Amino acid sequence: MTEEITLEEVELRPGKFCDVFLQVNLELVDCECTSHCGDGMVTERWQEVEIHDIHVEKLMYWTDSDTGVEISVAALDEQDFKRIDELAAEKIESSLP
Repeated sequence: MTEEITLEEVELRPGKFCDVFLQVNLELVDCECTSHCGDGMVTERWQEVEIHDIHVEKLMYWTDSDTGVEISVAALDEQDFKRIDELAAEKIESSLP
């Protein structure tokens, strides 16, 4: 499935905040674990997210006058993409029931 996600006020440079608009290809995987508990068995079920791909669609930089300026995705470096990937995964996982 593909989800559109917005990461708001991401600080990619010191004191510089951007909103990052993403398309994320992901899959929700049903997981379970069964174990012994006393004389019986207990099964726990949960969902995990497998992120297959994250694509940055747009970056909006907010100036001091609260004006949004779109900046090129090409301005991002490898460290920026790692940070965005981490934040996107956190946001997706926190939204699971």
